[in-house]
Formats: sequence, C-alpha cells, structure tokens
Amino acid sequence: MQSYDLLTSPTIPRVDHFAAGQNACIDGKFVQCVDGKFTAGVSCGEDLQCVALPLVNSKGTSITCDRVADAKQRIANTGAKGGLTGKRVKRGTPTAPPACKNKGKRSFLELAFGKRIAQSDLGDVAESWQKLCLESGGDIQTNSPCVTLAGINGINSLLANADPCDQQKNADAMVKFAKSKGVKNKDALIANAKAYREHPRNALNIGGITPSTPFCQEEAEEPEIRGLVNKQLDGVDPGIFGGPKFDLVAFGACE
Repeated sequence: MQSYDLLTSPTIPRVDHFAAGQNACIDGKFVQCVDGKFTAGVSCGEDLQCVALPLVNSKGTSITCDRVADAKQRIANTGAKGGLTGKRVKRGTPTAPPACKNKGKRSFLELAFGKRIAQSDLGDVAESWQKLCLESGGDIQTNSPCVTLAGINGINSLLANADPCDQQKNADAMVKFAKSKGVKNKDALIANAKAYREHPRNALNIGGITPSTPFCQEEAEEPEIRGLVNKQLDGVDPGIFGGPKFDLVAFGACE
C-alpha cells in the first residue's frame, strides 16, 4: 500500500480505501488516516523515504523507511512490475477517500487539525535499530524484527495518534529480541531500545493547541524499560495532553 502512489502489479493487491488509524505513504512520507483526513506527512530522514515493500511469505505490502535504490531492487527481486509508484500516480494535495472516515464517537475531534511539529529524525531512529538488528546474529526471520520493530511498528508507535503504550510495547519487544538466542550485541540493542522508549512522539496542532502526548499508564514488561517515558517535543503545551484520538485534558486532571 502506498496510498495514491500505488504499487500495482498482478502479485501485489491494490488498496484503494483506508480505515481510521491506517497508515500509508504519500510523497515519500508517512501519513495516517485520522477522522476522514490524512495527517501531515512524517519524513523518514536523510536519504530515506516511506515506501511500500511486498511481503515475502504472503500477498500484500508493508510500509517502511528505505533508500530508494534498495527499495526498487527489493521490489524487482519479487518480479513485481511498476517500481515504487506503479503505473498510476495521482499528484497534488492528497484527499482521504470516504472509507477512511471514522464513524465512531467524535467529541473534540471536530476541531481542525493544524500543522505538526517538524520531526525529521524518525528515519534515523528506525535505521539505527535496523542496522544493529541485522548485525545481531540472532533470528531475524521470525516476525522480521529488523523491519517490524523499526520502520513499521517503530515509526507507527511514534505518530501522534498511536496508543500511548504502543511505543513502550515496541521497546519491550526490542529488549526481548536483544535477549534472544544467538544475539551477540545484546547491550547495544538494549541501549537502542531504551533510547527509543524515551524518544518524543509526534504532536499535532489541534484547534490552535499543540498538546503534549499522553504517557503510558501501564508498567513495562522488561525491567530495562520500566520507569522510562517518552520525552516531549519542544513547542508542545506542557499543561495540556491529548492527540487525534484523545480528548484534551489539563495536566493532573482525571480523564
């Protein structure tokens, strides 16, 4: 799936509609379907862009950060035609299709979503884990930890409308992999997981306010992650917490 920059070939299913919370790539950036609209794009970082790559063991694609040349080669190796963008490319300002609309309860979500705070280092965050994982000597085939915990779950968990505990769960999974059989750079992987857990999540301007991102209220499974929380981006309102999926609440207030 690459949103309107579609991967189209006989072996890769085409996705035309998006559900609320679903991710896509537009113009090389991560976007997410929120309340019938795509959020502002999140850049992957220098020399990287958001791409849809075909799955190895099943039909479909997954989105991740990758270098353009590497992504093209991986697609070519599958025998798929059309390269990164397929044969149809819709340019201009993206508009979410009707199926993207959230039909659930709305409250403050009717407020206009404004510009997000620039966060250009997400690609570097994903690549740092992926590089260590590939060098680990562990089982990098089962559940694809090098890709899944980096450019897929890793980045998705840092987006503004991710669940507050998604980032912690991903960090827990990183530590579990670091402790798995055959891994030879355990300490480096755990240090990376701890840095990831403390990385600021993305923040969107909502109705003229850029709230701080909510903290996870659950205890981490791995002791190395316990007590760590995500930092906040410079520019967020330190007294207001919330996001595209959460009502705005004042610091210290009961939800």
